[in-house]
Amino acid sequence: METTFYNKTGKPQIYLSTDYDNSFYTWEGHAVAYLHEDKIYGWRGKHIGWYCEGIIYDLKGYRVAVSYTHLRA
Repeated sequence: METTFYNKTGKPQIYLSTDYDNSFYTWEGHAVAYLHEDKIYGWRGKHIGWYCEGIIYDLKGYRVAVSYTHLRA
């Protein structure tokens, strides 16, 4: 399954593929990060944020992207 995430203007930015590898991809097909439990890591292993109930947070706790279900709310 794929979950699309949108920025604050409602533009789709990335998607999360949970069927295969729990990775985040750009629309150009580039894998940019991966999900382990509720933490998001860059490909070099650096912790870059959290994923919680359809919302992506940066390290400062700011919402940086939301899934469609949260975008409509």
